Amino acid sequence: MADIPTDPVERSAGGRRSLLLGAATAAAAWLAQGAGSTAIAATGDTMKVGRRNVASSRTSIVNETASETALRARASGSGAIALEGVSERGTGVHGSTRNGNGVEGDSVFGTGISGRSIEPGSYAVSGDSASGTGVQGGSHDGTGVQGNSQSGVAVSGGNVSETEPAIRGWAQNGQAGVMGRSTAFDEFSEIASPKHVGVFGVSDRPGGRGVLARSHAGRALQADGRVRFSTSGIGEIAAGAGQATVDPGCRVVASAKVLAVLQGDPGNGATVAFIVADPDTDTFTVHASGSVLRKTSFAWFLMD
Repeated sequence: MADIPTDPVERSAGGRRSLLLGAATAAAAWLAQGAGSTAIAATGDTMKVGRRNVASSRTSIVNETASETALRARASGSGAIALEGVSERGTGVHGSTRNGNGVEGDSVFGTGISGRSIEPGSYAVSGDSASGTGVQGGSHDGTGVQGNSQSGVAVSGGNVSETEPAIRGWAQNGQAGVMGRSTAFDEFSEIASPKHVGVFGVSDRPGGRGVLARSHAGRALQADGRVRFSTSGIGEIAAGAGQATVDPGCRVVASAKVLAVLQGDPGNGATVAFIVADPDTDTFTVHASGSVLRKTSFAWFLMD
């Protein structure tokens, strides 16, 4: 009998694919062979331990004692498989229950339930529900559901509902509902979740964008409620002066656009005449049309 090889966790992605293909080939050969240490049994015969038992009808094991296990299998050694189900085109292992768990897996240091798939369009793990939850993951202190992909989408959500979102994030203790972050490949520094934020987007690299909103025909960004920008503030022109320089606390690039409007009466009808940005000092200067007679505040807004 040909052994079906296992897949050690430390194998590379390419090695895993080759290993899975080899396992599929070995499984087909294992299913097809009928010679060697095979026990051909008629219906009602006894199963023989250590042999490949072949029958023409289903074999059932029933334990009628309440809360007891019907079948227990145990294997020793790294990479050993305690219970294996193989099907050439159907389901390898199927679990059904009325009120409990159809399939349950537990692990102390490894993976409770692991699924692998090698062909495009197939699923390593799939969950379907008529009206409940298709796949649920929970954890007391760790990650409830984690998705990783070397070159594809790690986690994808889609629906056709007219009332429900495709992906929902809900933090019920005041943390961020959804956090999205873009970093370099080797950047692992942690960023704390901000309090009372629905969506938090971070990209601290040059040219990065924490959140990008796009709409070709509608509004790219709409805010219902008050809006605050860190690139806005209040400046002040001193009495008798005709200008004021502002340090916004961020980079001021050559292409910066600065808006400014007086917030008080200058006493002589002066207005904002022009604004000069200085990328060398990361500042900009607001020039009035003339020297103001009294101290005058102005509001400014810096855009790139």
